[in-house]
Order: sequence, then structure tokens, then C-alpha cells
Amino acid sequence: MGFFLPLALYGPANAALAGMTPQKMRSTVSGFTMLCINVFAIAIGTVAVGAAADHLIANGTTAPLTRVLLATDVLAIASALFFALAARASCKQPAIDMRPLQTTR
Repeated sequence: MGFFLPLALYGPANAALAGMTPQKMRSTVSGFTMLCINVFAIAIGTVAVGAAADHLIANGTTAPLTRVLLATDVLAIASALFFALAARASCKQPAIDMRPLQTTR
């Protein structure tokens, strides 16, 4: 369970980005996305979890790391709401303006 929740978001997020990105830009957008995930989620995220656990330890909370990790799991599960809202919004407007790509006869 500990590895599933954080990694479960990569597939839908990358699929959504690839679907909304023009074909010529997909590799660049995918690479930049992976860079952002590594910098923000992995590097800064672990520091934030450690700082939150240290803060809870200083306040005398029992099982501080468990509480922080449960909070991160709740955030990961709650992100499903954001994916649903993004899917709803993307259905209302096209991701790419197809008019310049259509040929006229």
C-alpha cells in the first residue's frame, strides 16, 4: 500500500498530459513532467514529510510518522477528485484547436 498510492498517479497523469499535448511536443512535455515530479514530489516532498514528523515529535504526538504518512495517503486519494474535475473541464473544451489542422477542399 505504501508504494501503490504515490505511484498510482503517474499513469493517469501522464495519459492526461499526453492526450492534451500536441504530438510534436509530447516528448518534451513528458520529460519536463518527470523532472517536476522528481524535483517537487520526491525531493521536496520527503523533506516536507520529515519536517512535519519532526514538528509532531516536538509537540509530543504519539506515532508522528504514521500520522504524516496517513495524511499524505489522504492527499493522494483526494487527488482523484482533481483528476475528475480536470476530465470534466477537458470535455467542455478541446485541448487542441483543430481548425488550423483541417484541410479545406
